[in-house]
Amino acid sequence: MFGKVLVANRGEIALRVLSACKELGIRTVAVYSEADRNSLHVRFADEAICIGPPRPADSYLNVPAGYSRGGGAGAPAMLAATADPEDDAPYAPLHKARPFVEELEVPVGRLRIAFTMEVPRETPPHADVARVFETTVKLLGELGHTMIERPGLGIDWRTLYRAQSCVSGAMFAASVAQWTQILGRAPRDDDFEPLARASWHSSQKLSSEQIGWGFQTLRRISRELLRQWRDFDVLLYPTSLTPPPKIGHLDPVGVDPREFHRRQSYVFGYTPPANMTGQPSLALPLGVSDDGLPIGMMFTARFGDEATLLRLGRQLEEAAPWHGRH
Repeated sequence: MFGKVLVANRGEIALRVLSACKELGIRTVAVYSEADRNSLHVRFADEAICIGPPRPADSYLNVPAGYSRGGGAGAPAMLAATADPEDDAPYAPLHKARPFVEELEVPVGRLRIAFTMEVPRETPPHADVARVFETTVKLLGELGHTMIERPGLGIDWRTLYRAQSCVSGAMFAASVAQWTQILGRAPRDDDFEPLARASWHSSQKLSSEQIGWGFQTLRRISRELLRQWRDFDVLLYPTSLTPPPKIGHLDPVGVDPREFHRRQSYVFGYTPPANMTGQPSLALPLGVSDDGLPIGMMFTARFGDEATLLRLGRQLEEAAPWHGRH
């Protein structure tokens, strides 16, 4: 069991990790930039360390700063994703030309950028989202990139989602079984929040055939998706179908699980596939709704090509800066 965990995240995810650690008796360390000094995750952690000024390149994206300052607090585990290979991994690490923070200074060049608003639900995006999407496509063309319109990616999205559900359910059931051994008792319903409880009960019904089908299908369709990037460098699509929903609309605790899934599918229709393939993605607030709320555009690169996204993100921030807009 860890004695101390460094939480290199912000917002709701950080709060949920911090809460879980407190229940397990694990001390926590939060890292923050000067802009986030008064954030909830900073106040909720046992310790908090400032890792730099507001500019992400000088704080959150400055990996050495995060390591040296977080490590100085004695945190034996880090929840930040890093590019370092895992110990004894059975595969070779992907080549990294330079530290990620240095990629921000490398010219992005001329990219082939495909764009689509296809979504598994076949639900058209909100008019504000479509407007920002069209503006982004135009901006990228003006910056010299080759824009490739794609009506869709030719993927059976519903089958992909069913396969992921089988795999996620099996992995969740395995984790619960492991914690059952650690705690020395069977889980109770009140050990889970409503959404997790519903997922756990559902996972108990999975058969070995369903789990095997899920892994096979997920691997097959993920490769079909990855193959698309032979024809382009980056795929552009909206981050969400709608502008940001009202606080509480996607409450995993207060909303019935079935209703939560329904609402989530009408908001975040685009983002799940990149979680399944493991491809790097970058969401940027490139526009605003009529209400003045930020609207994000998502960029997904080839597996392991975070560098291209960082360079493109830097170019877009310079061309259409969002600092101070929201």
